Amino acid sequence: MSNLLARGWPPEHPKVVRAQGRTLWTEEGEELLDGASGALAATVGYGVSQVAKAVGRQARELAFAHSLHFTTAEAEAYGEELAEAIKGQSAHPMSRILLVPGGSEANEMALILARRIQALRGEPRRDLFLSRHLSYHGSTLATIALGARHSLRSPIEPLVSPVAHLPPPYPYRPEWNVRFPDAVAGVHGLADVMGAALTEDALRRGRSDPAEAVAVAIEALEGRVCAFVAEPIIGASGGAIVPPDDYWPRVQRICQAHGVLLIADEVMTGMGRTGDWLASHHWGLEPDIITLGKGLAGGYVPLGAMATREEHWQLLRREAPGFPFGFTFAQHPVAAAAGRAVLALLREGDLPSRAEALGRQIRGRLEDALRHHPHVGEVRGRGLLTGVELVQDTVSRSPFPAEWNATGRLLRAARDEGLLLYPARGGADGVSGDAVLLAPALTTTDEEAEVMVDAALLAINGVAAAWEKVGGNEPRSAG
Repeated sequence: MSNLLARGWPPEHPKVVRAQGRTLWTEEGEELLDGASGALAATVGYGVSQVAKAVGRQARELAFAHSLHFTTAEAEAYGEELAEAIKGQSAHPMSRILLVPGGSEANEMALILARRIQALRGEPRRDLFLSRHLSYHGSTLATIALGARHSLRSPIEPLVSPVAHLPPPYPYRPEWNVRFPDAVAGVHGLADVMGAALTEDALRRGRSDPAEAVAVAIEALEGRVCAFVAEPIIGASGGAIVPPDDYWPRVQRICQAHGVLLIADEVMTGMGRTGDWLASHHWGLEPDIITLGKGLAGGYVPLGAMATREEHWQLLRREAPGFPFGFTFAQHPVAAAAGRAVLALLREGDLPSRAEALGRQIRGRLEDALRHHPHVGEVRGRGLLTGVELVQDTVSRSPFPAEWNATGRLLRAARDEGLLLYPARGGADGVSGDAVLLAPALTTTDEEAEVMVDAALLAINGVAAAWEKVGGNEPRSAG
């Protein structure tokens, strides 16, 4: 028996003994193409000597320096390089950066920073956050409250702070709009925290589309909203859901008009994954705070980051003793060395552009093969973040029964074909709904991508055949 706490029970995970490029080998002799970059973290592949050497060199020279007392040349250099990479065309570049151990910590710090900014701007009543259904932002108490994973929230519900969750921008499932302002699958909606009923006009507006729901929620909470927090593209909670092109420009205007800060969770979508340095750049989005993680250091060491605008940092400098919140391992020099090495690889290989081109190739093949598939509702995504949603029926878009676990079956079927995918459950109603992500490393070759798509197609067809064999409804095609 392992002494390690397992994420599921009984633990069924084989032991990985080696990895190189985009391939892992297990103790049992399995050879697996990693179509999920681990958990979308291994963005430059495994066994990259430049990263390993940078980590080793920094560990030998200076393994640790506490940020309460010191800064380091490596952390300073990485902060400058990272700020340059993510600035895009913004008039308000993210010039101030806090390095933390991971994405959950980055989002936790973003909430604290947002609250400090609002208080120092003379808005102490702004103590509530808005998020969305179909969201995941981390595994700390605050980020579990912010997210909409009932499976994580329900066991600790007395500790979960009130957060108003709003409809996601989900073109394939517009039925999410009419769930406003209610709780969904045990996760708070606006009605749970606002303390009053909406007028008929506000209810109609809120259900008209997801961007308008943000405006209605801000108005209903009457000067108490601190920040709106969301992923630019919904990742593992829905399966690479890309919003309509007008969604983010409208949301940004709404937040600015009401003095609400905008926090973009780019933990999954940042650092080239979607074809640009940040997914926010696709819509010209200028958040007040962004968070990064996962691929920031390519999975070689734990690393996350929170970045904010210069104007917010200057406010902290003038009105408060800087930003005293942090972690023992904040601004860690070894993590910074790994981040710098990964950033250099992303730049040298122009890997964000590579992700855009290879992602189009992958989705093109999947769309061609699955366009008339009776159990594939949608192929979607951007860059090397591709989602495939499975349904019982493409006409009604009915999800499979949650207990049948179509997502789990698809993961197992793909593994039998030598491919690792990433799950995205609950998109239909917060519990039911099955999708997977194909999100390989940005260094994936054309040939490897073809093998991954072939394996994914075999797995999808195998799961569809299994459903029909056990007496599922007669498949009907929308095509």
